[in-house]
Amino acid sequence: MRQQLQVATRSKTQAISIEDLNKRRFAVEAAEARLIQARADLTLLQAGSWKPEIDVAVANVASVEAEVKAARVEIDRLTVRTPVDGEILQVNIRPGEYAPSGVTLEPLILLGNLDKLHVRVDIDENDAWRYQPRRRR
Repeated sequence: MRQQLQVATRSKTQAISIEDLNKRRFAVEAAEARLIQARADLTLLQAGSWKPEIDVAVANVASVEAEVKAARVEIDRLTVRTPVDGEILQVNIRPGEYAPSGVTLEPLILLGNLDKLHVRVDIDENDAWRYQPRRRR
């Protein structure tokens, strides 16, 4: 990278924009900074860890754990749940369609429990005398 920067700065015949020249200059500076940091890290590792470094590492771990917990809470907050157990019987809305808030004439999703069915029967008053509530056939 350093050689590319030197070639770019010395070259008078090659057309290079100031932006490209700055990109190369900043890339060299960033690489040098990473090298200095890596050497410092190596020196610290060779010398052994000391209490402030361990405290910083523990604080970093606690910070990352808090971020993970916050992400889980956000996922939990964005998850749609039903107030009762059941199965989706009918969907009256499509992905991307606007879902109005409040009460609608037709429900957006019809939810039901198929384990226990409730039957509604209309019995004519002339046949009501035949009805026996606990009788099974």
